[in-house]
Amino acid sequence: MRASLIAAPNTSLRLVDLSGFVGPDGADVNYEFSGFRLVGGSNQTGASALRVTGAGNFSGLILIENVDFDNNQSTSFSATAGAVQIDNLGGSNGRIVLRSSRFYNNRISDTDPAQGTAAALRVRAPSQGPVFLSNNTFANNSNTGSGDAAAGIYVSTDSIGQVFISNSLFFGHIQPDLRLASTSNVVRLNNNLYQSLTGTANGASAGNVVGANPLFVDLANGNLRLSSNSPALRVGLVSPAGGLAPFDLDGFARGPQVDIGAHDLSATFVFRNGFEL
Repeated sequence: MRASLIAAPNTSLRLVDLSGFVGPDGADVNYEFSGFRLVGGSNQTGASALRVTGAGNFSGLILIENVDFDNNQSTSFSATAGAVQIDNLGGSNGRIVLRSSRFYNNRISDTDPAQGTAAALRVRAPSQGPVFLSNNTFANNSNTGSGDAAAGIYVSTDSIGQVFISNSLFFGHIQPDLRLASTSNVVRLNNNLYQSLTGTANGASAGNVVGANPLFVDLANGNLRLSSNSPALRVGLVSPAGGLAPFDLDGFARGPQVDIGAHDLSATFVFRNGFEL
């Protein structure tokens, strides 16, 4: 069984809420969200753009691909993420894939200091099931909440699932890009570009670029495409954990060389004007 929300180009939404969503118990139910923008959500419990929580014995696939999460904010005491919360999913075979998506200028503040929070994405893997995050871009997100705070991704502690973060780009944050609060999760970081990390990736990790400026075209105005001399060019994994998205956020096919981040400008690609780089 498959449920899809695939939007027309430039479609904007405020909130997609899958809190407590239920499919046939234990069944292989797949959900797909692709091609839209979640912009301007505010002051929601949990997260203000997308919530995927409390699914019971979930054993299917949730695919979130080519989605723009921009300018969402949470100021609720009960909030855990400015943009996206993936949390409290049961089952042993459920999989979540979030890839080729952008998190820009999301904010969270005034939160409960007893819980970890993220301006962009808070994630807790399903029990024994994996979460795959690849080719995402996180930039200019802000977390002014108290307690364990991250600007990019916060990986929660109370699960025995696995989290794979690959080919993703983090820049323009004051708080840590990644806060890995887990002692029981297996967390792997491969071929990412980030500035700061709190915690330990306790799974096999390699190929990360730490501390480099990704050289966006225009960070201040939200153009997070890569410049032609970016250190994120052609250093991504061709086969990241969870699979490579076939298209980047602009709709261009990826490969055979892969860049880090949501936008791909590989040297073998043809530009819109028909000329090769």
